[in-house]
Order: sequence, then structure tokens, then C-alpha cells
Amino acid sequence: MDNHLISKDEITLTILCALSIGIKMNEKNCIVEMNELNSFTSDYYNLCHFRERESDILFFFGWDVLIPTIPTFLEYYNFYALLPQEFNNNRKLFSKFKNGFEDLKILLLENIKYLSSFLLKDVGYHQFSPSILAASCIAFSRKALSIRPIWSNHLKKVTLYTFQDLINCIYFIKT
Repeated sequence: MDNHLISKDEITLTILCALSIGIKMNEKNCIVEMNELNSFTSDYYNLCHFRERESDILFFFGWDVLIPTIPTFLEYYNFYALLPQEFNNNRKLFSKFKNGFEDLKILLLENIKYLSSFLLKDVGYHQFSPSILAASCIAFSRKALSIRPIWSNHLKKVTLYTFQDLINCIYFIKT
């Protein structure tokens, strides 16, 4: 909302309305009443002010407030980034770590997190969908750690991508 001039008096209202929208979008069994939010402003605004500002925010974003991001997909994909049944293909690799599978999975998830944070900062990656980027972070990290196969059958099933689908994005990440 960089293009908007919001007075100091209304910044709190805008922040509280954005928070309210976020809570509603996450549907975390948490209902926030407007009068509860208004208590943060010493009851300065009325219900109409809150509804109006929520509408302004939603209209500004064209009601597109539920676009999944790389972290959204990684939240689902990371569970499958490395599974215990991959032990047979990676015995030598697992043996390099004190706690084997657990340590390798921690390292893998750290690599994925670092890589995804890097991708979020570079607009060049916006040519790829967030789900492709998330899957590519996993594949790239698995390859960097020499986990075999680079793209397992369970990752294909979960992401609905083959390794071939990820190659262009992985190549872009390498460069």
C-alpha cells in the first residue's frame, strides 16, 4: 500500500484491519470482534470505520489475499523432503551424521529454508510459480547434499511434479 497516504491517526486502524483480514484468512478458530480491536484505539473508531478500512484493503489487493507463497508450499512439502524409508539408498550418507536420518533431515531443512529465503528476495524468480520454486528448493538441496534419488516417488506424488518439471527452475537457481 505504498501508494497510499495514511495519516498517523489512521495507521492503527489500518494495521488492525490488516490483522483482522489475516486472521480471517487463516481460519485458525480465532474470531476477533471489532470492539476488541477497537479497544486498542481507546474506542476511537466505530464498526463502520473498521468495515470501510477492511474493504479498502481488500479492494486495493483486488481481493487476491490468498495467493500461496513458497513458504506455504514448503510447509506441506518439507515433511516429505526426506523420509526414513530412503535409508537404503543413502546408507553411506546417513552414516556421516551422528544421529543419521535426524541430523541429515535437519541439515536438509536448513538448506531449504536458506535457499527459499534467498529466492523470496530476488524478483527474477517471480517467473516461476511458488509451488515450482518450493519443489525446486527441495530438489536443489537434496542434490547439494547428495541424497539419492534427487527427486523421489513420494515427492512426485505430493508435489505432482516430476524432476523434469523442475529442471528449468533448478538451472535458474544454480546461476
